Amino acid sequence: MAAVTVGGAGSLLSAGSAKAANGGTICNFNGGAGPTSTVCANNQTYTLDDKDLTLLQIPTLGLGYLDFLSNQFPPLGPENDTWNVKTNFAPPYGPSATPGEFIYRIKIDQVKEPFAYFKKVSLDSQHNGDNPRVDKYVYETLLDLQNGTNLIAQLTSLDGSASEFDFQFNRYKDLFVKDVYAPGLNGDLSTLNNSYTQGDSSIPTVPGPLPLLGAGMALGFSRKLRSRIKGSVKA
Repeated sequence: MAAVTVGGAGSLLSAGSAKAANGGTICNFNGGAGPTSTVCANNQTYTLDDKDLTLLQIPTLGLGYLDFLSNQFPPLGPENDTWNVKTNFAPPYGPSATPGEFIYRIKIDQVKEPFAYFKKVSLDSQHNGDNPRVDKYVYETLLDLQNGTNLIAQLTSLDGSASEFDFQFNRYKDLFVKDVYAPGLNGDLSTLNNSYTQGDSSIPTVPGPLPLLGAGMALGFSRKLRSRIKGSVKA
């Protein structure tokens, strides 16, 4: 399995805040045109910093190019980093009721970044017309993906809407993902965007306000109890 390092850097604007973007277009699929001459191939791996992206099944329908990007939002820190796998259809795919599939693996290199993990995943799409649907299925192992078992997250983007899933206490470092997309009979799809928020397990967890409040109440009760005991002893 070959590996390709993704390079390049730039700057973008998002929600009024500056962010740095690394990576870029990695390959073109199904004869589509894009900013690179590299052709997408199954089982090809691309490396960007501490993340490895392996294409298990390039998009089955439509043509275009794939982007693999990392974004650092201020303030700088691993908890503010996101990683994007973006499918760009050029020209837009549709109209069609036939769904296409895009399957890949995204993994954190634990030698390069032993404390990083995937904290949250999100999905959105851009389209023209109406009724597009994109479903995202996330698994922890290739066998589960192949058998459709032990699904850990399912996200759906309807009519270009955004969807996200928080892994909460599960700190996954290796994910197998299948996107199923259908533009519908009255529209087409321009992009599918998979975004992953990174966490850092070396950062200690800060107790929330309720546990702190409970601790304060317990301390106050303990002081009152000691005062009563002292009073009874004197009596």
